[in-house]
Amino acid sequence: MNISTLNQDSQDLLNSSTVLEDSLNHSQEEESLDLSIVVPVYNEEESLPDLLERIVTSLKETGLRYEIICVDDGSTKDGSAKWLKDKALTHPNLKAVLLRRNYGQ
Repeated sequence: MNISTLNQDSQDLLNSSTVLEDSLNHSQEEESLDLSIVVPVYNEEESLPDLLERIVTSLKETGLRYEIICVDDGSTKDGSAKWLKDKALTHPNLKAVLLRRNYGQ
């Protein structure tokens, strides 16, 4: 794989994704974060609620400013993308990156 292939793959990835975040809870000058957690998602609707609840519960006690970035890699067999969309609209620390197709690793 050469650099032009990597660049094209990166551009394709950017062009085929949707990023959702609750813009009402973010000021123009966001506070700096202490922690970013990236969660890869592919057909994980059943496990997502429990996973995110555990992450949030664990982080509440730390006092850290954090974000959780869930990257849905084109889930098609369940409602992972819809669940993330809905949750990102109501949870200020959750960002959902929804890819239109599966890119794999």
